[in-house]
Amino acid sequence: MAQPIIYLDKSMLINFSMDFILLYLTARLSGYRVSTPRLALGSLVGSVYVLAILLPEIAFMYNMLVKIAYSCLIVAVCFYPLTPKKFLIAAGYFYAISFGFGGAIYGFSSLSTGIEGSGNFEVLSNLVQSTGNLVDIFVWGFPLGIIFWLVFGRWGYSNLKSTLVQTVYRFAISVYFNDLEVKIDGLVDTGNQLRDPLTKVPVVVVEAVLLAEYLPKEFITAVAELDFVTLETCLHGTHWEGRLRFIPFSSIGKHNGMMIGFLPDKLEINTPSGKVGTQRVIIGLYLKELSPDRSYRALLHPDLLAAVG
Repeated sequence: MAQPIIYLDKSMLINFSMDFILLYLTARLSGYRVSTPRLALGSLVGSVYVLAILLPEIAFMYNMLVKIAYSCLIVAVCFYPLTPKKFLIAAGYFYAISFGFGGAIYGFSSLSTGIEGSGNFEVLSNLVQSTGNLVDIFVWGFPLGIIFWLVFGRWGYSNLKSTLVQTVYRFAISVYFNDLEVKIDGLVDTGNQLRDPLTKVPVVVVEAVLLAEYLPKEFITAVAELDFVTLETCLHGTHWEGRLRFIPFSSIGKHNGMMIGFLPDKLEINTPSGKVGTQRVIIGLYLKELSPDRSYRALLHPDLLAAVG
């Protein structure tokens, strides 16, 4: 019986490519910033795992606990340094994407090659042995896996992100102006990239109604109409005057937009490990409701996650 030919370099390339895509999607979904070299390093660590197939003496690597530990190592290498909380978030996304995306790739590759086997080890071993020209993985597995993810995974992706992010990234915040403290339920929004154009200070978007009672009556009307003269006139002589900020922005259907904001004395984020404060932030006023059920009334800039630590 002829011995099967296994191409180590090509097998590792497949695993490297898959891990790179999974880690990239994990970074995008979690909102964590990671450089391409770090993505490559994590993928390289993941690709070494293929040796568990080729070397029977380390077949213990297929033990479930070892698999979990190794996948955690991949996440840690790619996203280091991470707090325990952020590590669990990154690992959760990595597993969720791996099940949906990685499984689709291997599934479609198996369909195209007729791969069979009893048990995880034999199926994956047979898959590696069948990848001499990489056609079945890169021509069938990757494209069909990506299509499957985009078509069938879109609903799951959106719900996973909205559910997990709103559970893990929701914080009570306190905004201080002189002797005034305003308590707000906030949500970290990875889509909020607003910054002051001059100082690059991040902007926290807050429903204007929460500050309306502390401001002159004509102020909110002036904000809605972008009446800059009235804005400055009605704040003249008050402590709000020196805090006023104008933040330009662009969004879908609205170019050259302008948001009115204030520079607070401090913003305090209430985390499970305690309160974390920062002065480098601007409070931007939003005239509508951010959440229909009012479960959150402020959108925090993702860079503030570093302060949450």
